[in-house]
Amino acid sequence: MKVLELAEEEDNMDGKKTNNFKSRLPRLTTAELNDTEPTDIHHRRLLVRASDSKIPMHARTLEHLRLLQHTNALPSIPSSSRNTDRSSRRRKSRVSNFLVKSKNLIKITGKELIRFPMEIFEIPGIENLILSPEREACLSFKLPRLPKEIGKMTDLKSLVLDTNELEELPIEINKLQNLETLVLSNNNLETLPDQFRQLNSLTDLHLANNRFVDFPHEICHLPKLKFLDLSDNRLEELASEIWLLSSTLVSLLLVYNELRKLPITFSSLSSLKTLWLGHNKLTKLPEDFGDLTKLEWNIEPCSANIDQNPLERPPLDICQRGVSAIRRYFEELEILERNKKSSRRQKQKTKRK
Repeated sequence: MKVLELAEEEDNMDGKKTNNFKSRLPRLTTAELNDTEPTDIHHRRLLVRASDSKIPMHARTLEHLRLLQHTNALPSIPSSSRNTDRSSRRRKSRVSNFLVKSKNLIKITGKELIRFPMEIFEIPGIENLILSPEREACLSFKLPRLPKEIGKMTDLKSLVLDTNELEELPIEINKLQNLETLVLSNNNLETLPDQFRQLNSLTDLHLANNRFVDFPHEICHLPKLKFLDLSDNRLEELASEIWLLSSTLVSLLLVYNELRKLPITFSSLSSLKTLWLGHNKLTKLPEDFGDLTKLEWNIEPCSANIDQNPLERPPLDICQRGVSAIRRYFEELEILERNKKSSRRQKQKTKRK
């Protein structure tokens, strides 16, 4: 396994500062990943393989952590937490549990995110790149932008850029044709470049806690996308062409947004198993919502599914019972409305006589 970890500068034998990147580069084939783990719950980081799981890769509030505990992702949760308000929620990810099983990993944290070592883009064969503060102690050092040279790393399969200050992505990102996992949570993104739709191998996309108001249409054109997390944004509606993901999308997380309605094409997402719509402003669901027969709301109910919405059609208590209950509601409603129409027609005929 090739691992290179870049940290802050160190003093050499002469008391001068040396750059760890240059000093460690010759040992690239033998370096080991330092896998220390803070025990405090506020610093805990975790990763699940999103395409194979119903759990998002970031834990935020105490409520979110309890949801993870419910699905056995965490062994225990403390009874209280200091950081439970929305302004302080920051999704954390621990990627090394996943990436340590892979090969050719570069991990850059601390001051190196500001004094970015451009030489890494010249290293061939790198499959996994982590550019993230990783720990709370490093939050003062964040990546202000992603260099366009990222397009040279065409072997990348996983790119982790969470908890930085990115406001945009370079168009050269479209050259990462082998990229499968892209983590961009906890940044300042409002849009994605048009070329983003050319990431033909992408299966897992994490965009939680950014500044999206409009759903990025480019996402709808990713042919292999299985997992999408757009939680904690400002989305008011979804793209109508979201149906283009119907054959691939398995997990869709939209909790904590401003959604008021779902597009009429939403029920075309027939592969969905996990859907988080909680904490939005939905007042009704599409009448064919019951067609989402693979949705596991019945099997694993949780508050993130649909809670905290002002639902009227169907009422929230019916939605909480699962997809089958929603389907029955609309079927019964259709029969009731049909009978009302028939009754009105009969009354009109009687008046004419």
